[in-house]
Amino acid sequence: MSFVPYREKVRQSEGTKNGVNHGKSAAKQCLVFCAAEPMEHCALCGRETDVPRLQNIWLRSGYVEGCGQLCPDCRRALDAAGKK
Repeated sequence: MSFVPYREKVRQSEGTKNGVNHGKSAAKQCLVFCAAEPMEHCALCGRETDVPRLQNIWLRSGYVEGCGQLCPDCRRALDAAGKK
Protein backbone atom coordinates (compact mmCIF):
# COMPACT_ATOMS: atom_id res chain seq x y z
CA MET A 1 0.00 0.00 0.00
CA SER A 2 1.51 3.32 -1.05
CA PHE A 3 1.04 6.65 0.66
CA VAL A 4 -1.34 9.05 -1.13
CA PRO A 5 -1.60 12.61 0.21
CA TYR A 6 -5.08 13.69 1.30
CA ARG A 7 -5.22 16.42 -1.36
CA GLU A 8 -4.60 13.83 -4.08
CA LYS A 9 -7.34 11.57 -2.65
CA VAL A 10 -9.79 14.46 -2.84
CA ARG A 11 -8.80 15.15 -6.43
CA GLN A 12 -9.24 11.49 -7.34
CA SER A 13 -12.64 11.32 -5.68
CA GLU A 14 -13.81 14.44 -7.51
CA GLY A 15 -12.74 13.07 -10.88
CA THR A 16 -10.08 15.72 -11.38
CA LYS A 17 -6.62 15.57 -12.85
CA ASN A 18 -3.98 17.88 -11.35
CA GLY A 19 -6.69 19.77 -9.49
CA VAL A 20 -8.62 20.65 -12.65
CA ASN A 21 -12.13 19.32 -13.16
CA HIS A 22 -12.26 18.59 -16.86
CA GLY A 23 -16.05 18.26 -16.83
CA LYS A 24 -16.55 22.00 -16.26
CA SER A 25 -14.49 24.96 -17.37
CA ALA A 26 -12.36 26.57 -14.68
CA ALA A 27 -14.15 29.88 -15.20
CA LYS A 28 -17.54 28.25 -14.63
CA GLN A 29 -16.27 26.56 -11.45
CA CYS A 30 -14.98 29.92 -10.19
CA LEU A 31 -18.27 31.66 -10.90
CA VAL A 32 -20.24 28.97 -9.10
CA PHE A 33 -17.93 29.24 -6.07
CA CYS A 34 -18.01 33.05 -6.11
CA ALA A 35 -21.81 33.11 -6.39
CA ALA A 36 -22.08 30.94 -3.28
CA GLU A 37 -19.55 33.06 -1.34
CA PRO A 38 -19.56 36.52 -2.97
CA MET A 39 -17.36 38.28 -0.39
CA GLU A 40 -13.80 37.50 0.74
CA HIS A 41 -13.03 36.35 4.27
CA CYS A 42 -10.09 37.55 6.36
CA ALA A 43 -7.09 35.21 6.11
CA LEU A 44 -6.31 35.70 9.81
CA CYS A 45 -9.59 35.89 11.72
CA GLY A 46 -12.03 34.44 9.15
CA ARG A 47 -14.51 37.33 9.31
CA GLU A 48 -16.29 38.32 6.11
CA THR A 49 -14.79 41.46 4.56
CA ASP A 50 -16.40 44.06 2.33
CA VAL A 51 -14.24 42.98 -0.64
CA PRO A 52 -15.94 41.04 -3.48
CA ARG A 53 -14.20 37.77 -4.41
CA LEU A 54 -14.09 38.72 -8.07
CA GLN A 55 -12.34 42.06 -7.45
CA ASN A 56 -8.82 42.22 -8.87
CA ILE A 57 -6.16 41.98 -6.12
CA TRP A 58 -4.45 45.14 -7.42
CA LEU A 59 -7.59 47.14 -6.61
CA ARG A 60 -8.06 45.76 -3.10
CA SER A 61 -7.22 47.43 0.17
CA GLY A 62 -5.81 45.06 2.77
CA TYR A 63 -4.63 42.31 0.40
CA VAL A 64 -1.31 40.74 1.39
CA GLU A 65 0.44 38.75 -1.33
CA GLY A 66 1.12 35.19 -0.19
CA CYS A 67 -1.36 35.52 2.67
CA GLY A 68 -4.68 36.76 1.29
CA GLN A 69 -7.31 39.33 2.11
CA LEU A 70 -7.30 40.91 5.57
CA CYS A 71 -10.14 42.67 7.36
CA PRO A 72 -9.48 46.29 8.44
CA ASP A 73 -8.91 45.30 12.09
CA CYS A 74 -6.32 42.62 11.29
CA ARG A 75 -4.62 44.94 8.77
CA ARG A 76 -4.29 47.69 11.41
CA ALA A 77 -2.95 45.16 13.95
CA LEU A 78 -0.45 43.83 11.41
CA ASP A 79 0.69 47.35 10.50
CA ALA A 80 1.04 48.30 14.19
CA ALA A 81 3.11 45.16 14.90
CA GLY A 82 5.37 45.93 11.93
CA LYS A 83 6.09 49.45 13.19
CA LYS A 84 7.41 48.25 16.57
